[in-house]
Amino acid sequence: MDGPHEILGKHLTRLVPALASMQEEILPSFQIKTVSKNEIIVEEGQPSPNCLYFVVKGLLNLYYTDKNGQQTIHFAMENWWIAEYPSLTSDNHAAFSISAIEDAVLLYINKSRYNELLHTCPPLAIYFNIIHQRAYAAALMKQKVFAVTSASDFHQYFFTKFPEFVNRVPEEILASYMHISVTELRLLNEKFFLKPA
Repeated sequence: MDGPHEILGKHLTRLVPALASMQEEILPSFQIKTVSKNEIIVEEGQPSPNCLYFVVKGLLNLYYTDKNGQQTIHFAMENWWIAEYPSLTSDNHAAFSISAIEDAVLLYINKSRYNELLHTCPPLAIYFNIIHQRAYAAALMKQKVFAVTSASDFHQYFFTKFPEFVNRVPEEILASYMHISVTELRLLNEKFFLKPA
């Protein structure tokens, strides 16, 4: 079974084959972090660790807190990246929190080493460009879907397309992501018989 660095190495070379010959330079820059379920990795309003995280195992969410509680806007599961980008780009305190929905194993790299590698390994910049383009496209599509789709239709689409993912996420987190209440989520679950309440 592959270790965390080998898993990341395969992900790098799958997207940018030229990175196969650069792994000895790149992979040692990533540290392993094991986090427990519900552990907060980055806390809104606090100094940010200014790191990018690659999820080897587990599930994370990025959220902010308002008068209604936690509002999830992004998830990261195996082979996905996550970061608190506002602080990563500005060095301000974190605008969002990142926490573990499940026990997780992560690889992380700090901002300064990340920037060094982008200059010394240009194919790595191509890799992250692909990652960030995909993430931005997904964020735009989510915004569009929320604007043109009813909660009921989005629920049916999301639960039908991603049933294994949905079953990993607690109801309150999933409801916040869908911008509905837990009660509304349960009613939709009963209506479509897709996830037990």
